[in-house]
Amino acid sequence: MGKKKAKSRKIQEHQPPVESAADLSGNSARINSLIGNKLIVAIFLFLISFLVFIPSLSNDFVWDDVSYIKAKASVLDFSHISPELFVSEVKKQGDASKYFRPIYQVSLILDNEIWDTSAFGFHLTSIILHSISTVLLYFLALLLLSEFKVKGRGVIALMSCILFALYPLHVESVSFISARGDILAAIFFFLSLIFYILSYKRLFYLLPAGICFLLSFLSKEIAIVLPILILGFDLISRRFVSRTNLIKYTILGLIALFYFYVRSKSYLAIGELVGQMGSAISQGFAQILEISLNAYLYYIVKLVFPYNLNPFIDVTLEGGLLRLIISIILILVLCTAAIISVKKKENITAFSILWILATLVPAAVVTILPLAITKLADRFLYIPSAGICILFAYLLYELGKRFTIKWVSFALTAVLALSFAVVTVDAQKIWKNNLTLWEYAVEQSPNALGAKINYADALRGTGRYSEALKFYLEVQSNSSELTERAKITTIQGIVISSIDIGNYQNAEKWLDVGLNYNKKYLAQYYYMKGFISLRKNDEESAETYLLQSIETKRNPNSFYLLGGIYFIKGEKEKSLDNYKQAEQYLSEALKINPRLSRADVLLAKTYLALGDKHKAKVHAQSALRHADSPDVVNEAKSILQMK
Repeated sequence: MGKKKAKSRKIQEHQPPVESAADLSGNSARINSLIGNKLIVAIFLFLISFLVFIPSLSNDFVWDDVSYIKAKASVLDFSHISPELFVSEVKKQGDASKYFRPIYQVSLILDNEIWDTSAFGFHLTSIILHSISTVLLYFLALLLLSEFKVKGRGVIALMSCILFALYPLHVESVSFISARGDILAAIFFFLSLIFYILSYKRLFYLLPAGICFLLSFLSKEIAIVLPILILGFDLISRRFVSRTNLIKYTILGLIALFYFYVRSKSYLAIGELVGQMGSAISQGFAQILEISLNAYLYYIVKLVFPYNLNPFIDVTLEGGLLRLIISIILILVLCTAAIISVKKKENITAFSILWILATLVPAAVVTILPLAITKLADRFLYIPSAGICILFAYLLYELGKRFTIKWVSFALTAVLALSFAVVTVDAQKIWKNNLTLWEYAVEQSPNALGAKINYADALRGTGRYSEALKFYLEVQSNSSELTERAKITTIQGIVISSIDIGNYQNAEKWLDVGLNYNKKYLAQYYYMKGFISLRKNDEESAETYLLQSIETKRNPNSFYLLGGIYFIKGEKEKSLDNYKQAEQYLSEALKINPRLSRADVLLAKTYLALGDKHKAKVHAQSALRHADSPDVVNEAKSILQMK
């Protein structure tokens, strides 16, 4: 009896206290309650999506941001939000754009109205849009997992969106303002799918689904694959055979036709884009298929291992039987996994694979069609990454179940998310400014001539003229691989860099080379000859060349330099006639480009010389608003401070 009591006491000593078990149960219940609270999860996801991209707020405008946002700020105002933004009445022959993205354009206009040309404000908007996109994916994932009757859907949806929020390949889409179209398209893409799934509960939701489908199209062309996902969802969820679906597909089809009709009115239609393929079509079907399959292999590997970031990818997708075989095997394996998933009625794996394969179609098309500067880009993976993040989260959750230890899936997700976050935060340094961007791009793609041209531009912009000239000449030595436009850009870089270091003879030599390449370069040729003459203090020759330049094309810079010549003459000769001539030329320059701040400053000085302080201060104020250099700011302020 005594032994039994002693044994009983030992057992009780090794059992955890009742309070501790209750505490553990209570903690688990609280965690489940938090995960189940959709509002709290949504706020949490918004915050981590925002916080991880805070470093981008200190970044400058880079690459296309400079030419499409900063340089064109004068046309980014509310007056340009009109029906003409969505469709012009007449398409100018040979001047139609490949891109039809009015929603993206509206976002830039709104930013410019709020922030003017502050890069901080534009970056803030992009980060907020990414955070909204993450939250919408969370609600979409919940719906999909619910429709496919997946257990633990709250946890899986949360895990997938944490990965999406921190995903390294999103750095380009978020930190590169000009890539914002991918985020905007994703927002409406996710919303359209959400409303479409809800339309099975209430048909009314088909209306916002269709509107969001159109808005996604008007943000970026990737929305073209949305009907594939919708059909895939209906097939996988066994809802395809339905009379109501016939109405739904008809409505979505009409929206797509409307989009293509509107686009064809003022932008390049799909048929015209195909007509521009030229060499791509001549490659033949077999080669096009090979390039597309290899593009799939490249992108799927990048999605699975998203750590190797490159802003200017220079990868050859042609050649290599082994790579082609691996590409085919990979696609077959994924398709087989999807079929098995459907047969087992597990479904979410099948839909995730469909999502990845379908949304990669536009990215694969870009490798064939002349649609982008780079045939491959990290930004093309913003929407496809949603599929891989859902698949990752589901597989990690299932792995945790296999171990019968719930925290295993959380631990693995945390490790993966942390690795994503470290790379994402660090990669934003690449997009700090043009110099950091192109220095990194050249390191990653040492044979990419386009990256070297941009790096040379960045070097020249920071006063490193000799280094810039070295890179321009290196690119020019491979001129046989350059397009006509790239040749002219490179030659212009050589000319300007030569002028910067005072080698005018070399500059004039390369000006002649450029004119031999393309006679359309004539206006720029005369402008540069005039500029060189001014640097040589030969004002008479400069005036002759600049007048020839504006006869060929009304270049605001030529008018500005002519205004400068007559302002200097006015200063030397104290002649009102010369000041008035300077006023005329500078006014013409500002008519063509109202944001030419240096012309505003010089015109302000001209009005001071003419005795009109009021007009001088008006133009000084205008120069201050559009100032693009510290010198302009200082001169404008000194004029405004005059009594």
